[in-house]
Amino acid sequence: MEEYRKIENLLEKIRKESSSGLVDQGVSEFLRLVDMVSGNLGEFGTSEEELKRLLKEGHASQAKSFLRIAREMRSQSYINVLVEIVRRHATKAEISLEEIGTSEEELKEIIGS
Repeated sequence: MEEYRKIENLLEKIRKESSSGLVDQGVSEFLRLVDMVSGNLGEFGTSEEELKRLLKEGHASQAKSFLRIAREMRSQSYINVLVEIVRRHATKAEISLEEIGTSEEELKEIIGS
């Protein structure tokens, strides 16, 4: 039963912190623990759809955060990395750049600054 409590607590943490950059790790750990106890998602009050939604929210939030940083740090030498992180999180969230308030043109402009 202690393992079940640990799994339930982890799910609650993932739900509360879905906008953090650690949502991938949290969901992976949650699934590993559920598998370890030979459980199923329903036993813990969740579903595959909810986990996908939490992952999407996390990546969308990260894309927006890194976009804000990229806009502020245009002249820094590592701007290409920041812009690539924005693109990667948008892709993982399965959302367009427009949905996070930018465009490919703006990202190219940020890199070119």
